Amino acid sequence: WVGSLEEGHNLSHAGNTNASARTQLITRHTWHAQQVAYILNRLEAIPEGSGTMLDNTVVWWCNELSVGNAHLQNDMPFVLAGGCGGFFNTGRYVRLPTGTPHNNLLVSLLNAFGIPDQSFGSEQFCTGPVTQLHA
Repeated sequence: WVGSLEEGHNLSHAGNTNASARTQLITRHTWHAQQVAYILNRLEAIPEGSGTMLDNTVVWWCNELSVGNAHLQNDMPFVLAGGCGGFFNTGRYVRLPTGTPHNNLLVSLLNAFGIPDQSFGSEQFCTGPVTQLHA
């Protein structure tokens, strides 16, 4: 439906010099972004308490790798949308220091749901919650 018939994993391994693969990946990622925007708009349109359903929800959107063909996990973009009932400070871009484990984000999500853990997964890959996200 988006004009891309090749297998996604193979496309991600084709690399940036393969124009066809890159175009197909961008098309697919654009479609996914539109779907995320759709659900976020729908959540924002539903009144709930003194705000909206989006204010009381958190949606985490990400890719498992920052660069597919190299299996990199550096400088990975993550999108958190919604305040999770006021837990998260929203409407900003936060750049974490290089080397910050993404498991720290998972700890923050646990904390947002009332689970007081300070680590997620192997402790060598987690240094605690991302306090910059908290309201």
